[in-house]
Amino acid sequence: MRFQACSDPIWQTILDHVEEAVVVYDKDGGLAYWNKKFKELYAYTDDELSVGIHFSELGRLDVQKGNVAIGDDIGEGAEYLARKAEYRARLKGSFFVHLKDGRWIKTTDRRLPDGGFVSVQTEVTELRQLYSDLMDKNDRLAKANDELQRALNTDFLTGALSREAIISQVEQILLGEPEDEVHRYAMLVDLDHFKTVNDTHGHLIGDQVLQDLAAIARRHSASINHFGRMGGDEFLGIVNVENGTCPTDFFHMFKSDFDQACAEYRTSSTGQVLGLSAGFSRIDEETSNFSTLYHKLDQALYRAKALGKHTAVVV
Repeated sequence: MRFQACSDPIWQTILDHVEEAVVVYDKDGGLAYWNKKFKELYAYTDDELSVGIHFSELGRLDVQKGNVAIGDDIGEGAEYLARKAEYRARLKGSFFVHLKDGRWIKTTDRRLPDGGFVSVQTEVTELRQLYSDLMDKNDRLAKANDELQRALNTDFLTGALSREAIISQVEQILLGEPEDEVHRYAMLVDLDHFKTVNDTHGHLIGDQVLQDLAAIARRHSASINHFGRMGGDEFLGIVNVENGTCPTDFFHMFKSDFDQACAEYRTSSTGQVLGLSAGFSRIDEETSNFSTLYHKLDQALYRAKALGKHTAVVV
């Protein structure tokens, strides 16, 4: 009876020997014709492929017999059937089916002049695997690019932002709108008598001092949004200061934590004391660009050093 829709024996023979599964449904969605490949693909019996059976019944039979995989990216059984019904209502594009044995089938349905539709189903397991491999490679490449970007944005010694990254982030802040609830200040920090630490205790201790400073900045992340190493022992940060307070109040708290962390090697063989000096400049609508801001910070830091170091100046 399956040949009622294709009575020409030549076409019957041809369609039974193509690699694709071919099935025809009438305007009511009832089975009208199928070729041998379709029967083999889903392991249907002759009784199951009765002329007139609705395609939705065959779909439920596939789920019941376990022909389609359950729990993959197609979805569970009911979800699979719902997606298939939605596709059959539109008959546009293609629908992919994951079989229990691991094969992937691409189903392409198109409307016929009499209102029915023809469904051509092609195994695309190899292409699907190539696609999956390509997606895996793209994911690995994206992760590698992310890691590379993090490495470029991070100072290798201290874990603070790199010079390029902190400048870029400050420039983005300068382009943004000012905030009402807090005042934002740029802070340029420089270590006092850092060279004597290297000379007295060695460069490994000097590296530890720089790492301690960056770690303290991370502990104060509620106040310091961005913190980067400009080079050597000079760091740049963005500090949020609430209304009614002064950035020097934050600096003294920050410096106190630094002094405590570096207490065992603060004093050098020459009696010079390791400490911090800082320059602050408020970020507002008058701060036009990074060069202008950095010049203000440099002037403030110079004045702090001239006052005897271990202090901060706001300009």
